[in-house]
Amino acid sequence: MTELSLTQAAEALLAGHLVVIPTETVYGLAGIATNPDTVRQIYEVKGRPAGHPLIVHGPDFESLEPFAIFNSTARRAAKLWPGPITLILEKTERVPLETTGGKPTVGIRVPNHPIALALLRRVGQPLAAPSANRFTRLSATRVEDLDPEIARQVAGVVNGGPCRVGLESTVLDLTDEAHPTILREGFFTKRLLSEHLGKPVGQGGQSSRSPGTHRAHYQPQTPVEIVKVLLPTDHGLSFRKGGQNIVMPAEPAAYAARLYAALAEADRMGWDTIRVEAPPDSSEWEAVWDRLRRAAADR
Repeated sequence: MTELSLTQAAEALLAGHLVVIPTETVYGLAGIATNPDTVRQIYEVKGRPAGHPLIVHGPDFESLEPFAIFNSTARRAAKLWPGPITLILEKTERVPLETTGGKPTVGIRVPNHPIALALLRRVGQPLAAPSANRFTRLSATRVEDLDPEIARQVAGVVNGGPCRVGLESTVLDLTDEAHPTILREGFFTKRLLSEHLGKPVGQGGQSSRSPGTHRAHYQPQTPVEIVKVLLPTDHGLSFRKGGQNIVMPAEPAAYAARLYAALAEADRMGWDTIRVEAPPDSSEWEAVWDRLRRAAADR
């Protein structure tokens, strides 16, 4: 695995290569978002179906404004940037259909990570940066958890340490300004967004406008099973110490930040099944539950 400086990473990206970069959510497989050839490389390396859109990243609102049609609600939502929220809006002609999976909408966001922001400013162009994993597989929140097959096919990796948020961004569809809808759960919950926007925010189901809504997703190689409580003979992710258990935080944000790294560690244990003790069933845990259900879904 080749580690790159910011200068080296910017040069590689501008030359049309792919680079793994850190964000506050997960590590991303980055390439120039307006270069169709580079975008096709991203799909090929991930093994991602062409109809699944990519999220476009910029260093600030002004850099992203030319690529989407912002209504007044979207402008209000953009006040949450930089941060782990992706807005789905009607795209402009500056975004190639390759990037949006052939759709007239585009997902855009400003990541809240100093290295990602510095790199975006150096490159001077928006980056498509889906999670740096194979399609439906576990996202990486640490460099040591990157899939070696992904690392082999990129120009290099920018090491930004562990990702602070640890789950992919909330995806908020604002194409219907009167009815904002969450398409993928994340750090920003329905309650927080409703308060910020001053209007009710709905919850959508699976949508082709958003990445990360496949029923079976974020999966380690080892099958995952959600259980009410781990028995003394079980091993997996637990809120209590015992045996080979990986002890998880009891606070939802800390749990989210730890989840993918814990699943990656469990995946290396050689267990037949990774059993995960069910977290509380409350609104603060919605994003965690979303990822666990997809991780445990039939393959």
